[in-house]
Amino acid sequence: MAMTRLARVPKPEQTTEWGGRGTIAYVSEASKKEFLNLPPEVHARLQLASAQLDTQNSIVRRVIVGRFTPPKISTVEKYELARYNVDWPSPTAEHDVLDPPRKTSRTMVARIQYNKTKTDYMEYLWSHIPQWEMSDGQLKEREVARVELVKIAARAIRERMADLGLPTSDFTVALHCFGSFCSGFAIPSSEMDLTVVTRGVPSILDSELPRLFKAAYIAAGFNVYTEPEGPIGFTVQEKCEDETSECIPLYNIHFENVALKMRTTTLLRCYRACDDRVYEMGVFIKYWAHARQIDDPKAGTLPSFNYILMLLHYLMKVATPPVIPNLQLSNIGMRNLEWIEGHETFFWDNFEEIARVAGKGVLTSNRQSAGELLRGFFTYYSPVESGNRRWSTRYSKFNWKNDVVSIRNPNLISKEAKRWDYSFFNKDGTRTWNFLAIEDPFNPNNNLAKSISKDSVFIIRREFERVNMIMNCAEFVPGFGWEWANNNDEVGEDIFDDRIPATLKPAD
Repeated sequence: MAMTRLARVPKPEQTTEWGGRGTIAYVSEASKKEFLNLPPEVHARLQLASAQLDTQNSIVRRVIVGRFTPPKISTVEKYELARYNVDWPSPTAEHDVLDPPRKTSRTMVARIQYNKTKTDYMEYLWSHIPQWEMSDGQLKEREVARVELVKIAARAIRERMADLGLPTSDFTVALHCFGSFCSGFAIPSSEMDLTVVTRGVPSILDSELPRLFKAAYIAAGFNVYTEPEGPIGFTVQEKCEDETSECIPLYNIHFENVALKMRTTTLLRCYRACDDRVYEMGVFIKYWAHARQIDDPKAGTLPSFNYILMLLHYLMKVATPPVIPNLQLSNIGMRNLEWIEGHETFFWDNFEEIARVAGKGVLTSNRQSAGELLRGFFTYYSPVESGNRRWSTRYSKFNWKNDVVSIRNPNLISKEAKRWDYSFFNKDGTRTWNFLAIEDPFNPNNNLAKSISKDSVFIIRREFERVNMIMNCAEFVPGFGWEWANNNDEVGEDIFDDRIPATLKPAD
């Protein structure tokens, strides 16, 4: 008897708790039709909500699956750590840490508050700050170049010691980074400052090192520029394939003692940890100063470091309430007594502790946006009132003739109080005045801007006045964006346009 295969009875379909009728996953045909007939603005809002949920879920998934990376500890990449409020070494250094997420105070908030960028020009500019930051790729390129410069220097010393019949196995050479790449304020156009540190190199070679290094870098294919007078030994630059392009980056090699400068770097790094707005405004101001060619001491203007001091002065003493505390006061934080080159340099220098306290909102009660603070900064340093009194009457003014930029002194101080209102004689016997006064954070007798001429101060003042005028005259034009009209009723230039057109710049 042939056996007949029994027909398999299908099991009833199993539905999960979230898959049946009456649940989120169940959508009837009628519901689909009603959904498709919703107004376009409803669909737009739903799409935005979906995108935001996807973003949040991706962050959660990243944590769950364990995508961890070890902290970066190379010299140049301390810049990244400074930017993300992480220091090295730390109590948790032996543990892996998650890649620092992007701050929601910049790109994400700028997008969510897009309508605000149509009502305030400075808010609109502030939303572009992420475009001017150092990228991870740029930081890695700088670090690779720094390591290559160290190898070339070590090879030059080894060859010279071999020529002299000296043992070549017991010496080390390093190029330690300081300045904006360690303080967290570097931008793509920033020059990297490196100081030479050697151990085990015979003292008879000390005076030869600049010449040895220079010859070695030239032989390796680098461009080398020597500054006749100044603290920099020489500047190294990679050769460009395109001779018409601007050859950056630059690496400044220092041979003298830079202990005080490195301490100042740490001070700025700690101020950067006090509030994210310090970093955002610092990037904006450095980008603006570079675009307008007022950040080159070789050309008679201020180094970008001085603009950061001007920013900290404003955030500490002028903004109401203050955005940052004075880290050099005796009643804040734990400090170690430290003297360098005869100068008192102690301040609250625990970077991680500052970042932790700042994260709790303890250091400031100021809730202004970076855009509004930028408006106040440029209004404060602009010598004249301009345009919209809605803004100009809200801010005080810096007196370029009498006031001193200072982050050391808790109070506003004058040139007269520091006896900087008198003329003095330069080394060459010429007589000059303190046309601009910026107090050294650690040496109160040193005016960092004493070498600035009257003409250079006039140019810098005029640049602040120009920004003040543009930000008060610019209006949002639908379909065109932010525009302003000059005295000839023509469209005004961009706030970041070159001050000196390329056709007028002197040839090298």
